[in-house]
Amino acid sequence: MLSGPPWRLDDLARVFGATTDRPDLTITRLGARPGGLGPPGSTGGKATVGVELRGDGELYQRLKDRLTLVPGAAVSAEAWLGQGVTVGAGAVVESGARLGDRSLVGPCCFVASGVEVGEECLLEPGAVLLQGVRLGRRVRVASGAILGSDGYGYVVDQGQHLKIPQVGLVEVGDDSVIESGVCIDRATTTSTRIGREVRIGSLTQIGHNVQVGDRTVIGEQVGLPGSVHVGQDCRLGWQSGTLGHVELGDGVELLPRCGSMRKKVPPGAVLAGYPARDRQEAVEVHAALHRLPQALKDLERLLGEQH
Repeated sequence: MLSGPPWRLDDLARVFGATTDRPDLTITRLGARPGGLGPPGSTGGKATVGVELRGDGELYQRLKDRLTLVPGAAVSAEAWLGQGVTVGAGAVVESGARLGDRSLVGPCCFVASGVEVGEECLLEPGAVLLQGVRLGRRVRVASGAILGSDGYGYVVDQGQHLKIPQVGLVEVGDDSVIESGVCIDRATTTSTRIGREVRIGSLTQIGHNVQVGDRTVIGEQVGLPGSVHVGQDCRLGWQSGTLGHVELGDGVELLPRCGSMRKKVPPGAVLAGYPARDRQEAVEVHAALHRLPQALKDLERLLGEQH
């Protein structure tokens, strides 16, 4: 693919396998407007090329096959778009952003400057990728998800809350899925990392500097505060969570609504309840709580008989 702009028309023709009788023409802008892409005077297609471009019909057709911008999309001329990229109505792609081949940016998405999106990614309508986000290949980001938001970091100084700058990255591995309403904060200085083939359920909060291992599944409304490390192949049930700076070993399972306060959970552990206990102990505690009212009545009766 070409970088740029500007582009020379003969370079574009070579990339798209077309020919032109104006090889010295310079193309300075690719933009979108109603009317579509086609040879001068035509109205076919879904994208348009700036008025500086004049070429034959074959060139226009091949360019249309490589790039689709529906009316209303705002794509910076300094963004880099791969082959077969589609950008929906109302979407914004800022300068310096990079969209990999065959990726689809849905309507009303926002892709900030410097964001990198891998091949064949899907950004559903309204997804937001802020500065410092890097997506691998075939990542799906559902509607309303926000990646790269400012990490929640403050320090109290003389009674005032002072913001700690969060200038790191968010990195998401290949084939991962980020569902609707998920928020993933960028790191303070390094990276918030989501591994390969990870699934993150709706309305989950991932704090700054969190590390999530490959193939981990995170349910809906889970909360992982800053610097939590989650191993590979873990299962975090809906509405579960941990303290900050907790380490969960590979294969750990947190049952729904589990709250872990342990600083280090060994690999393969299965925890339940709040505060979290080993599953069998949690079951026994829960069963004992159900028996507690009757046990108290029996105790009061025995004490009354003694008197």
